[in-house]
Amino acid sequence: MHETFRIKKLARNVILLCLLFFIAMGVFSAFVFSDRKVPHPWIGAFVIGCFWSCCAVACFWYLLVCWKSRLIVEGDRVTKIGVIGTKDLVLGDVVEVRWRTWPQGGSLVLKSFGTRMTIDFNEYTTDQRDRLVRHFRDRLGRSSQVGWELFAFRITSGETKERVPEEGDVVVTRRRWDRLFLWMIPLFLATGALLAWQSGHWGMIVIPFVPLTLLWTVSRITTPARGLIAPRLSKEEWPPGILRMWVGIVLFLPIMLAIKWLFPERGSQDTAVRVAAVLISIYFFIESIVIDRWVRRRTVEKARAAAIARGEDPEPQ
Repeated sequence: MHETFRIKKLARNVILLCLLFFIAMGVFSAFVFSDRKVPHPWIGAFVIGCFWSCCAVACFWYLLVCWKSRLIVEGDRVTKIGVIGTKDLVLGDVVEVRWRTWPQGGSLVLKSFGTRMTIDFNEYTTDQRDRLVRHFRDRLGRSSQVGWELFAFRITSGETKERVPEEGDVVVTRRRWDRLFLWMIPLFLATGALLAWQSGHWGMIVIPFVPLTLLWTVSRITTPARGLIAPRLSKEEWPPGILRMWVGIVLFLPIMLAIKWLFPERGSQDTAVRVAAVLISIYFFIESIVIDRWVRRRTVEKARAAAIARGEDPEPQ
């Protein structure tokens, strides 16, 4: 292989969308804190302004990365050009290879004596990613490769054949995202109305719709026109805690309304809201850990079964 890879245009477009979102939120925050009814408007404007400015600077930095970065693969020599410096690696000198399923899209860590190189596959198109995976899988010693089973199961094994939906699979399309987010509008509208009622500023009603709109837009942009194939979870395969999480989400709004009714005084009301928010956050955090451990365990089991089906020797536990 003798090829130069650049970050895909889709990543750049998503960052541009996030940049516009951060700028819009900065302008909206300035409008909110221009109201004299807001306590300590200058301090609030400074803190919020710093937050959105940092987000915008991060977007500008990533746009610079998209413009500057290159990955050059010439046989056994790999060169990664970044904004700050350049790393050069010979595959024959690699002593440790680690396939990772994170960040999104998977990554590969190559270590030699004095050099560590990380390749994020999410930065490249599907075809480029598969070619890189096949190249590194074939050129590197199998005994030094760690995490291949899980990577091949969750990300890709490098095969070029197009996957077709099988029994138990579901095709996630843009229209499916539309149906998913449309039913959330009444819930977010009620949440925005509660925020506006609580704060006395009716402009707050649009705040919940900002992340909803951003998430909806990004989901549509990152989903191919033909859709994505994902396994459908049956009732027997639902992670423990999913139902409890949904119950907590549904009960969040009634709890806030009950606090408004039980604590008519503003000071007591604010304290009760803070305590409830902390308790709910702890609850969701614990349930998330339970779900994550369950999903990891089931994924490892399925990855080993898939490796055996491909005719590969399973990795030692």
